[in-house]
Amino acid sequence: MRQVLDGTFKISKDDELVYHVKRPVAKNEPQQVRCRGSWSLDAGHRLVFSLDKWSRHIAGGKLVLGAEVLSVSGHELVFTLNSRDRDGNEKITLLTFGGSWQVDTDSRLNFLVEKGSGRPDRLRFRGSWTLNGDHELEYCFSRAGRSPQTLKFKGSWVVSGRDRLTYCLAESNSADTSARIDLEASLEHAFSDRLVFVLGGAVQPWQKKLIFFGKWRFDKTHGFNFELTHKEGRLSRMAFGGYARLKNGVTAEVELTAPRGEPLGAAVTLSGKIGGGEAFLRLLKRSDGSAVFLGYGRRW
Repeated sequence: MRQVLDGTFKISKDDELVYHVKRPVAKNEPQQVRCRGSWSLDAGHRLVFSLDKWSRHIAGGKLVLGAEVLSVSGHELVFTLNSRDRDGNEKITLLTFGGSWQVDTDSRLNFLVEKGSGRPDRLRFRGSWTLNGDHELEYCFSRAGRSPQTLKFKGSWVVSGRDRLTYCLAESNSADTSARIDLEASLEHAFSDRLVFVLGGAVQPWQKKLIFFGKWRFDKTHGFNFELTHKEGRLSRMAFGGYARLKNGVTAEVELTAPRGEPLGAAVTLSGKIGGGEAFLRLLKRSDGSAVFLGYGRRW
C-alpha cells in the first residue's frame, strides 16, 4: 500500500536532493530519504531531478519540482518551492545550489551545479540574456500563468584579452572576486562615448552586440580606461592599453589593446576634452611623433 510521507525537500552539501520526513507513521519509516541523480531545467524553467534510483523500484524516473528562481549571485542559485503539508498548511522551502556560471557555445547562460564527486550538473537557461541600461547582465523569462521574471547579475566588466570579455560577478556576502563569466567577444568599434563588442569572436552581422556607454579617461591612479556610469552614481572602469600618436596637434589616435598589450583590432580618436586629456596630449607632444604605449596603470 502506497503511503504519503509528510516532509520537506532539502539540498545537501553535495547538492543532492534529500527529503526530510516530518512525522514517520511507522517505526520502520526513515527520517529522511536521500535521492541520487542529476539536476536540469526544462523548457519552462522548472527544476527537474532525474533519478538514478528511486527507492528500490524505479530507475531513471524524474521529479519535476514546481520551484521558481528567487535570486542569483556569483556562486549560488536559489529557488523557492511552494508546497502543502498533510494538514493543508502552505509552506515555502528555499533550495540553494552552489556552483559557477558559464556561457556556452550558443551564448546561453548555464549554472554548473557542483557535486561531491564527478562532473557538475548543468542548469541551462534557454532564453537570451541581454545587457541592460545599467551595463548589467540580465536574463528575462516567463512561465505559463506567471508574471515575467528578471534575473539581474551585478558585477563589473574586464577586457581580459583579445576576443575575450569577462564579467566579474559581485558577491553579496563576501569580497570573493573569483566568480566570473567569460565571453568570447571582439571589439568591433570604439567611439568617444561608446564601445561596441560582438559575441563569438569573428564579426558577423547577425551576431549579438554588446554596447557600453561611457567616457574615456586618463587617470593617474587607473591609467587609460573607459568609465561606465551606473545608477545611484556608482562608477566602474574598463582598463585598456593602446599605442597613442598625436594627430593634428589637438587630438590623439589610439590603437587599442587589452591591458597587457594584445591588439584588439580597433582604434579611437580622442580630444583633449576628455578626462585628463590635456595632460595626456602634453605627453604625446613630448614624444616627437613616436607612438606612446599606454599600459595598465600608466602614469604621467
